[in-house]
Amino acid sequence: QLLSACSANLARESNGGISPWAAATAEGHSEILQFLEEEGVGQPSSAAPTGSVTTAAIAASSSSPSPSYPSNPYPSNPCPPSSSSNSPSPPSAPRLTTLIAPEAEDLAGAGSFLIDGAFSEAFLKTLENLFERLPTAEPTKDSPNDRSYFCDSERLVQNAFARAFEAVSASTSTATATAASAATKSPPPSRLPATVPMAQMRFLHYKYVGGGLPPHVDLSRTDLEGRRSTHTFILYLANCDVGGETVLLSRMADTEGAVLAEVKPRRGRLLCFPHICPHLARPTLEVPKILLRGELFQPTTAATTTTAMPTTTTIA
Repeated sequence: QLLSACSANLARESNGGISPWAAATAEGHSEILQFLEEEGVGQPSSAAPTGSVTTAAIAASSSSPSPSYPSNPYPSNPCPPSSSSNSPSPPSAPRLTTLIAPEAEDLAGAGSFLIDGAFSEAFLKTLENLFERLPTAEPTKDSPNDRSYFCDSERLVQNAFARAFEAVSASTSTATATAASAATKSPPPSRLPATVPMAQMRFLHYKYVGGGLPPHVDLSRTDLEGRRSTHTFILYLANCDVGGETVLLSRMADTEGAVLAEVKPRRGRLLCFPHICPHLARPTLEVPKILLRGELFQPTTAATTTTAMPTTTTIA
């Protein structure tokens, strides 16, 4: 109502191509949809459904796990027509790698993990198209990368992550149950420590050779419901065969003895680790290095993986 009173354009799309109507529909905000209708800003299609437009829109949104994301929201760089960008289907079963065992309670990075093969090429291209559409934020400090901010209001990324985590949990549970059936008949839990992404995300773009980050830890963030994030996620959108590794550390030191895991950027690879885990980024030797970064909440039911890994792990 305040935006309307200030003569704002209520039909204007965000930098990511999302309209207020689409965002309100995805989140089920009936009062906002009703207000938009009263202001003459209805759903974009010419043929409105019978009955209440608001009720129909929310029902359509809640009846499917995929949001009302356009099949091609970024016409300047479209996805392949044979694939739907809002229903990514991974080509094969995702692979979970536990980098630092959850039982290693003396290490801040306990429970760090990565997932390969969980996202389709169509989904990754959609993220690339989104990245190219977003403006680059003005730097607030010296940084080796450019940042482009994005709010996942229609849950494109959040739903894709949910499907990936569900597939990983299912495949891990099956494998663990098979291995343990002969001995204990009761496999240990296989859920991941944090799987709920915040809607606010950012793309990081290393476009110059030599860009890296010294040892540091990440800050947690709090959403409007008071939930505090516990883990960082990095979804790589480009391969770096040489350089650009993300290195998880046992302490704030760039020394060989402090390295717990080195992860090479691989397109579609998802890396997750606790905010309090010291880490660094090796200097980038192959550009561009592009990634989507954000925060994860812990699920309401706490559980952990049980896969143990060596003290030092290098993931190619």
